[in-house]
Amino acid sequence: MADRGPEPEAWLADDAGGHVSLPRTGSLWAWTAVTAAPPGYEGPVPYGFGVVELDGVGLRVVGRLTEPDPSALREGQPMVVTTETLPGGLVVWAFTPEAMSSTPPSPRS
Repeated sequence: MADRGPEPEAWLADDAGGHVSLPRTGSLWAWTAVTAAPPGYEGPVPYGFGVVELDGVGLRVVGRLTEPDPSALREGQPMVVTTETLPGGLVVWAFTPEAMSSTPPSPRS
């Protein structure tokens, strides 16, 4: 279940050494379910893993999905960045289907 922790802010460095804010929303491009825990991972399995193309910038980001069932996802599905808290208190970024998000997407800066 998605955690209502701090609102995620995504950015990347620009050529001048500053940073560029990235949108928190995008479209699902590819996805699967991870059904075997990687070495050292203590969180729940299965979990979703996919590629989301961020809105307006065309950047594709690989990451965790909050939906573990591949049949519940579809190409082009609207997604939003959120956080999840894993066992041990580790907070990670994840994408959740927009309809499941409890936090409305914030406008891009």
